[in-house]
Amino acid sequence: MSTFSIKQGDYHRQLALDLSDITTTGASSVVIRMRSRDGGSIINPTGTIASASRINVTFTGTQLDTAGVFLLEAALQYVDGPETVPTSGYVTVVVEAKLG
Repeated sequence: MSTFSIKQGDYHRQLALDLSDITTTGASSVVIRMRSRDGGSIINPTGTIASASRINVTFTGTQLDTAGVFLLEAALQYVDGPETVPTSGYVTVVVEAKLG
């Protein structure tokens, strides 16, 4: 789907997921899941529904303290069940190491 690059420990910027084939209309919430491309524990950044075609992801705490490549997906919660986006593949999050 897309790639989001950020420096290790930088928390100011949000990741915006623009949805092309799914609408957030009718969704009550969104759950974000992210893990290292190599496996490991799931990280749950905060997700908010910004509009009918956009989800915002906010990273906090220590979620961006480890450099590496991560896979991210969002699950929109509807009355009849969840819908995972992207529907194929993942959003790639690249956390680059700082020089100092």
